[in-house]
Amino acid sequence: MKVKDTIEKVDSWETRQKTLMIDCLTRSENIVKFRVKDFGDGVLRFTIGNTDYDKKFPIAKLSDDMEGLPLELIEKENALRLETASLKVEITKDPFRFCVLDRKKHDREIWAQMEDDLNVGGQRLVEPLSLHRENGSVRAISDSYSLANDEKIFGFGEKFTAFNKVGQRINSWVTDAHGTGTKQSYMEAPFFLSSLGYGIFFNTTAEMVHEVGFPEVSSGTYRVELKDARMDYFLFYGPEPKEILRKYTALTGRPEVPPAWTFGLWMSRCFYDDGEELLEVAQRLREEGIPCDVMNFDARTWLKPGHQTNFEWDPDRYNNPESLMEELDELGFKSCFWENPYVSDKTELFQEGKDSGYFLTDENGDVIKIKWIPEEYEDFPSTEPSGIVDFTNQDAREWWKKQHERLIQIGADAFKTDFGDMVPKRSNSKAGIKGDMLHNLYPILFVKTVFEALEDQGKEGVVWDRPGWSGIQKYPIKWGGDPQTTFRAMAQSLRGGLSAGLSGISFWSHDIGGFYGDKPDPRLYIRWAQFGLLSSHARCHGTTPREPWEFGDEALKIFKKFNELRYRLLPYIYSEAHKAAELGLPLMRPLLLEYPDEPQAYYADLQYLLGRDILVAPVFNREDRREVYLPNELWYDYWEDKEYKGEQSLESEVPLDEIPLFIRAGSIIPLAEVQERIGNEMVKPNHVNIYLGRDSSRDVVNDNGKVRFEVNESKEEILFQTEVLEGNPLQDRINLEFLHLPWKPNQVTCVGEGKDQREMNWDYEKDRNALLVRAKTSSSAEVRINK
Repeated sequence: MKVKDTIEKVDSWETRQKTLMIDCLTRSENIVKFRVKDFGDGVLRFTIGNTDYDKKFPIAKLSDDMEGLPLELIEKENALRLETASLKVEITKDPFRFCVLDRKKHDREIWAQMEDDLNVGGQRLVEPLSLHRENGSVRAISDSYSLANDEKIFGFGEKFTAFNKVGQRINSWVTDAHGTGTKQSYMEAPFFLSSLGYGIFFNTTAEMVHEVGFPEVSSGTYRVELKDARMDYFLFYGPEPKEILRKYTALTGRPEVPPAWTFGLWMSRCFYDDGEELLEVAQRLREEGIPCDVMNFDARTWLKPGHQTNFEWDPDRYNNPESLMEELDELGFKSCFWENPYVSDKTELFQEGKDSGYFLTDENGDVIKIKWIPEEYEDFPSTEPSGIVDFTNQDAREWWKKQHERLIQIGADAFKTDFGDMVPKRSNSKAGIKGDMLHNLYPILFVKTVFEALEDQGKEGVVWDRPGWSGIQKYPIKWGGDPQTTFRAMAQSLRGGLSAGLSGISFWSHDIGGFYGDKPDPRLYIRWAQFGLLSSHARCHGTTPREPWEFGDEALKIFKKFNELRYRLLPYIYSEAHKAAELGLPLMRPLLLEYPDEPQAYYADLQYLLGRDILVAPVFNREDRREVYLPNELWYDYWEDKEYKGEQSLESEVPLDEIPLFIRAGSIIPLAEVQERIGNEMVKPNHVNIYLGRDSSRDVVNDNGKVRFEVNESKEEILFQTEVLEGNPLQDRINLEFLHLPWKPNQVTCVGEGKDQREMNWDYEKDRNALLVRAKTSSSAEVRINK
């Protein structure tokens, strides 16, 4: 029998261990524990229900300095109040209700249990905090919170639906979404942030349902249901969105910056027929002068069909894989190998894993078998029944790592960790975690194992990963699943990527050209390539060829143009990547992260900032038209050096060989020479573009060190300073180009470390308002430009 047992009132309370501990009485007169803890810095924790929970594989990891603060409580006749530096928590005893108020915004309610959402008959549209009991046991907990009339909600993982999640029902359950056109997601996160300046993270791996102003229930309420006997969540107060992400990722983890070579171009197909075809593509990339760093061996490229994943090269196509890998290395390519965590029962590896107890089992202790591609998918070959590796088992994890050793030893640099999203709810694991709680956790355990397999062999951990849950951001790089070859799916992919970024993912990519469907026509391919090459990471991939020469001479020419732009921008992108990883921010970020006070920034979901200073607006239609919103700053058109004031929308026709690209005034953009590959170290900048218009600074980071550039402007003088902070990050000579300088200098001098002042070599182009200065670098220097 199923019963909703609502929490009615406070029975008793005390403060202990820096925690407000409340025992509540339910309608059936059961006692339910309610806990509140203040961790300072605007972080609160709320726990409802069972206080004993499995800590074997925690998602949230409290740092040593997060012990909680002593509580300052004020008790009134029918209420308790807890006050922090920025927030108030008010709890009504009878009837039980609590809310969180923003002290910096005149005690505005930002997170409050709904109490008055009624229909005309006085019936509640949503239930209050309730335990869902079945045969006496708590199977789920639900609660309902008020939404402000103008509130907007973002996040929940890589969601391909409308950017603002108000009006949607969201199911947090990792799924093979089979595309980007539905509410299903490959990468989920039980986390969201609000335009009111707070974020919520549910510390669980259980299945969840979020009804966010969902009109079939209530358009004014956020209702959440968690399929567990415990509801444990953190509230993060910003109020800036970047602060919310900083606090959330401090709790759930931040990535290391991936190696330099990962920021180059990746080339791939759903499969190459054999190694010879892959090598032909690699050789042609070099012949065409297309910079590229990584070749990808997808599933059927190297594994025997029906034998995934046994880590054995298909003997019918490969008799000497070591030679193939040597040739690829001689061409200067890194390599990535596809895998999934399912082992076909046709393989010897399956029998080995079964005999050792390395797979998930059913209630009878038998190995659970799945088919990871549905039989009804006619375009894909049906897969063999396969066991699911049990990554809760330490021995199984070490066994799986061992399977990677030979590949790594002959040259594998990364692994594409596909799938991992099919753990059945009724499965059993070695650690005793049932499938209903393991399903969402599983992708993290899978990716962590493969990441460590590379590290154990002395390489940097690099995974090209699809499924995930909160915490997966620690193991970059994420890619956005399987978009169709349409402009519609291209736009859906960007929405998914921006949503992932607002869920803690710093490094995200997508399949240039789309994954499935008819081969993209040249126009779609070009537009997608422009988008992809100005993303965090760039990979061409699909069920049909995605090499640029496959789409005609014009496509090849435009692809080269944007790929070379990417390689020139790598010092900027790499430096922004370090800042993103440090703060838990996305490298590709929605406008609302940088401009939270601008209403229009919350709706601009088909454009983004690449790092802090470059605004990118891909074209998503055949008409070559695009409307772009410019935030409230001064902006420069990258292509024409035109100046635009912000807080306005521009609409224009866009030539096929361009996309709207704007640089923020005050930006300092380090650039590099175009090279055929990056290799193991990020290239040092040889040129710096300084977009004048405001004082600014930039730290440039590469594998050789760190340098700070700073520019200060006045009516009569511009001062540009260089300070090497670490190592040797610059080439011996560097070009400084000052853009949008409306007057020709009278004098350009350099003051070196010894304070010696000398005239510099310089050229001024009046028609471009550009000053080019050729400078010899040193650990500390300043360039003075006098009117």
